[in-house]
Amino acid sequence: GNLAQVEIKRKSACGTCRACTLGTGNTMITEAENPLGARIGQRVKVEISSREILKGAFLIYIFPLLALILGMVLGITITNRLGLKESSQTVGLVLGLVFLVLSFVLIWRYNKKVKDQSTYRSKIIQIIESEK
Repeated sequence: GNLAQVEIKRKSACGTCRACTLGTGNTMITEAENPLGARIGQRVKVEISSREILKGAFLIYIFPLLALILGMVLGITITNRLGLKESSQTVGLVLGLVFLVLSFVLIWRYNKKVKDQSTYRSKIIQIIESEK
């Protein structure tokens, strides 16, 4: 069809975070739109919107952190208002962890929802080298 599986070499910017588990070692495999009709064995140049990369980084890194902090603050605030100051840190930690887990569930559901949308997919923009 109009999609291709592309093997991409990890760059130093990827580091070793392993957030994407698509591939092993120094490569990862992703699905890309293929408007140029690239074939197996060809080297291609792919791109993805910077906005989508930033949105993904926010969802993976910042959103769970904010959920954790919000849960902790709410837990401590609620227990302090109820006059249970001695257990406020424990309740804050537990509620923070609950919010953290909920954030991962929300991210997982969001990922399932947008998985097939083309706005989140890389696109082949150039065929660099034909197959050998």
